[in-house]
Amino acid sequence: MSKKEVVKAPVLTIKKLKSCKGTEGDAFSCNLYVDGKKAASVTQGGHGGGNDYHWNDEATEKRVYDWVGTLPPETVDFDNVHMVVMKSNLDVVIAKIIDAVEFKKKLKALCRKNIVFSLKGDDGKEQYMTINRKYDPGLKAAMIRKYGDSLGEIVNERYLPAGG
Repeated sequence: MSKKEVVKAPVLTIKKLKSCKGTEGDAFSCNLYVDGKKAASVTQGGHGGGNDYHWNDEATEKRVYDWVGTLPPETVDFDNVHMVVMKSNLDVVIAKIIDAVEFKKKLKALCRKNIVFSLKGDDGKEQYMTINRKYDPGLKAAMIRKYGDSLGEIVNERYLPAGG
């Protein structure tokens, strides 16, 4: 592939994620989907080393790796102590997707018994907050009055029943 070729970014998603703690990190297995089609099974034993990929076809594998090769370097935080700048790789991309999926699960679980919302900081970043009270849509106006433009999202509203 020449440097002038533009690699179309694939849409990567995961399904059937199962995870647990390994001896040297998180262990997991999942199915990797590329543009909505199952492309690979991914496993991580949690005992050091990279992920194992079992691709369904070589063309999709090549496309994904070609795209990953165009990504900028990543700053990776190891144990909240060691910051390392490294060339991006598929393991890092998968780790980010898994982190997002697990964060979404945690937010949804918190929403069962708490009000979960985000506030925008002066730096533009959102910080998630909880109030130990079950959410009721009638509280939205009071939250808007209290937090004003700082109120980002009321996460509970993602999980309200249709028409709720």
